[in-house]
Amino acid sequence: MIADIKERIRRLDPNFLCHRKIETLQVNLGNMCNQHCTHCHVSASSAGSKIMPEEVIEKVVDFLQNQEEFVLDITGGSPELHPNFRFFIEKTREFTSRLMVRTNLTVFFETGMDWIPYWYRDHDVVLIASLPCYTRENVDEQRGKGVFEKSVKALKKLNELGYGERLELNLVHNPGGDFLPDHQRELEIEYRRQLLKTHGVIFNRLFTLTNAPLGRFKDCLRANGLL
Repeated sequence: MIADIKERIRRLDPNFLCHRKIETLQVNLGNMCNQHCTHCHVSASSAGSKIMPEEVIEKVVDFLQNQEEFVLDITGGSPELHPNFRFFIEKTREFTSRLMVRTNLTVFFETGMDWIPYWYRDHDVVLIASLPCYTRENVDEQRGKGVFEKSVKALKKLNELGYGERLELNLVHNPGGDFLPDHQRELEIEYRRQLLKTHGVIFNRLFTLTNAPLGRFKDCLRANGLL
């Protein structure tokens, strides 16, 4: 089966079979999240129960201890809600050349989580923050009422701490439905203009993602007869 897949890929483009050594490890800590987004491909929510066990985290730590110049990319759900999140970063930070966390921003305002922005700053963590649009209407429709306001408040706090200048802060856009996002470079220009003009917020880069027909988004597509 593997040989058959390789042959199909080779027919498409032989370059797809060429790669260098693995340099980035992405770790999904689970689907626990303080949001309940319509597009979520892992069906994350506050009821999320697929949580990476502590013994698996320890194996990841052991693996990274034996690597050189490795990039660690941590995602979820909301990875900050994992009970061993802080332990995980503190154990791996010295072994990684670059440590990235994908955050939804609003988790900063959950009870007992106000330390996170400062802790990110102190550990020089690269943030990849979800902000599906620069308008309140689109964000709240996709992520829930009040999410946009909290997200902007979190971005302002991160700017105060040096994110967007000395520390790296990237944003992520995804479309609100079953269509492709606009061109990334053009959308980044508009994000930059709107967020700076309206909220005084700055960031480094914008990444665009396409909604995957998995999890909750798959259910939405089926419910609307689109899948």
